[in-house]
Amino acid sequence: MCQWVGCPARMHDYPFDLTILSALFWLVSASWIVFELRHNIGHGRAKLRLRGSAQVPMIAAFGAVCSSALCYAFDLGLAYPVLERAIVACVGIALGASGLALRFYTARVLGSYFTREITIMDGHRIIRDGPFRYIRHPAYLGSMLTEIGFTCALGPLYAIAFAAVLCPIAYSIRIRAEEDALVNEFGDDYRNYQRRTRRLVPFVY
Repeated sequence: MCQWVGCPARMHDYPFDLTILSALFWLVSASWIVFELRHNIGHGRAKLRLRGSAQVPMIAAFGAVCSSALCYAFDLGLAYPVLERAIVACVGIALGASGLALRFYTARVLGSYFTREITIMDGHRIIRDGPFRYIRHPAYLGSMLTEIGFTCALGPLYAIAFAAVLCPIAYSIRIRAEEDALVNEFGDDYRNYQRRTRRLVPFVY
């Protein structure tokens, strides 16, 4: 039985009209899909490309979506009041929209360096503009916010917990591989950049 804000069949269960909230959920979800389909791979000749590195973030996204679907199929993690579910959904939509905006902004800053696979281009340089002044992997932060926000908007508590654990683990693997490649390419220049910035959260981590 459908229990979430994206399903019109259950909107009467909530103490207020969820039409706008539901529309926002579908807008953010559609924008996420369109963005990922359009921003496929950078232009230019690749000096180094780690094949299969795109699979790690895909696993995180796939796991977040599938865990939500399984929770609905077996009615897991939905037994909490509808008002709280609506609040969690609002937080999820806000997280998803913020993550998508950050990912889009990062893609604009990176330009042709924005790729699905870990790639070193000919003439590659370290980008220090925009969000890269503070964190080294804003696109991954945006992805995690979007994926965790998606599961929050759907509502199952077990799926939210699963995504909150899976996404950081998956992206930490990707980050480690990417930073090893960048250190091998740029040496001390990238190490100095690492010392001045954080991985994902400004001034924290």
